[in-house]
Amino acid sequence: MLLTSMFVAHLARAAASHAVLPPVLPPGDLAFGLDKLKWGMTAREARKKYPSLDGPDAEPGQLSATLSLRNYAIAGCRFTVSLDFALGRLDQVDLDSDGTAGLKACSDAIKPALIRQYGGEPGGFSPAQNPHGYSEYAAWGGPVTEIVYAELKGGFITMHFSTPGHR
Repeated sequence: MLLTSMFVAHLARAAASHAVLPPVLPPGDLAFGLDKLKWGMTAREARKKYPSLDGPDAEPGQLSATLSLRNYAIAGCRFTVSLDFALGRLDQVDLDSDGTAGLKACSDAIKPALIRQYGGEPGGFSPAQNPHGYSEYAAWGGPVTEIVYAELKGGFITMHFSTPGHR
């Protein structure tokens, strides 16, 4: 029995050491399955990639339009995803948590995923207590994508992805 237990433990350690982690995407790509979106794409192109996007296309002469995707699952939490198109081109993506259920658990998964993908870019999590009024705050600025993560414990998680210099 002891020999069997030791063999099973050895197999479990071997399997864990060879576990395949999800691929790390380039830091210019959007995280959390949104990598099908590309900066500068049109609303029509975005709808082809995510048919559940809701909202009207920009009217002729209108400078911007916003499309949304509700109940987008990330690490056990639900988010509303908003895509902003300036001059007809994608230049900002916002994710806002829907409700507070499970925020701690998904926060514990989201933060390492952001660090894995964007950790090579300038920035990161702020060591200051309650920076910007949030419980947790991080920002990275790369040549293609700028990212802001903000969390108010027990309240919400919000993430903002944009092109550099977006206003």
